[in-house]
Amino acid sequence: IGWASDDGTTNSIPLRVANTNKAFLAGHEIGSHANSHCDASGEDRDNPMYGKPWREGDWDSEFSQFNKLLFGAFTLNKVKPIDKAPNGFAFSKDNIKGFRAPLLAYTSGLWPVLKKYGFTYDTSKENSPDYWPQRQTWGGWDIPLGRIKIAGTSKTVIGMDYNWLCFHSACATKPGLTEADRMRMQKQVTDSYLYYFKKNYFGNRAPVQIGHHFSQWNKGAYWNAMKDFAKNVCNRPEVRCVTFTEYVNWLNGLDADTYKAYRAGNFERLRDDGTIRDISTPLSIDVRLDYGAEQFEAVVPEADKARLSVVGWRPRVMLNFENQRDSVVTRDQLLQKFAVGSKFSVRAALINSQGMEMSWQTYNVDNFNTTSESVVGPIEDRALKGESADAHETHSEEEE
Repeated sequence: IGWASDDGTTNSIPLRVANTNKAFLAGHEIGSHANSHCDASGEDRDNPMYGKPWREGDWDSEFSQFNKLLFGAFTLNKVKPIDKAPNGFAFSKDNIKGFRAPLLAYTSGLWPVLKKYGFTYDTSKENSPDYWPQRQTWGGWDIPLGRIKIAGTSKTVIGMDYNWLCFHSACATKPGLTEADRMRMQKQVTDSYLYYFKKNYFGNRAPVQIGHHFSQWNKGAYWNAMKDFAKNVCNRPEVRCVTFTEYVNWLNGLDADTYKAYRAGNFERLRDDGTIRDISTPLSIDVRLDYGAEQFEAVVPEADKARLSVVGWRPRVMLNFENQRDSVVTRDQLLQKFAVGSKFSVRAALINSQGMEMSWQTYNVDNFNTTSESVVGPIEDRALKGESADAHETHSEEEE
């Protein structure tokens, strides 16, 4: 992963371990995200594990590698720790109780291995936003990410920053992102998280779980939205912003009848105080990208065409997020802009009278105009899937 590399003249391992120790000693929990960040389901064609779903032995090897590489970091790399904690770490294997599978890609072989290594919870799944965690047959708790509503749209997203990135700008920071763009993205994410919280807070009190990385995608829109959200909700009555292990310990302390009553919503609820607004119900008009040997076209369903003129929306094709001011772009036009064999994105969008995108669908084109051309998408579908390996890569233009 990009941020773990060294320039050949220094060794960053002691400093990175020291920073991790600081996080742990400040009250943050250290969990496991595995070692190789491979697709254990074997379904991702772009992943080295394609067609090879992991069995129990594969997971066992992965967890063994994780412990060996992490807790043997100083011995294996022949460096000395900065901190004077045992082996240079302020925590041990016994402190690592939670797991999230890379790409949210799990197989049945994972569960006995989680039990073997003493894990108490897993966060590899996704479910409805009001799902209450349940103990699994392997002994630990299932605490899934929520599929939440996106403010101002008829769509949903997994509550993770990388999934927002895929929804907003095809899984990469938008080229030429303006401050107005960034603020719109940040507000949409904040509003969506607050609505997620509101429905649970005044509803059945299922836990709100948000999964963010350390990357400053889209100039920190998601990073700042997460902070805005936490500042808004963590000081509210009867709210606890805690680590997963603290939450699991609380669950373990509930007797069976109390847990059953909580999960069923049988408790005195707070009245909605109106401090968090409902997210808007949008005008739902979808657009799709049609493509073939002659052209790429932004197409609106026939039943919705009459409504476009009423609201003043127009279908447009965008190339690498630049508006082409037409709903069709031909191959000949593309050949004037892109070399044969090149790679670019094509987006079908509905643009309102202020020039804002109201609905969209994005595809990536690779090996353009060759016999091996591929057109992959809609990229927005990845907003409802686990992140890929590039979710852990950072770039200097995105960092604070």
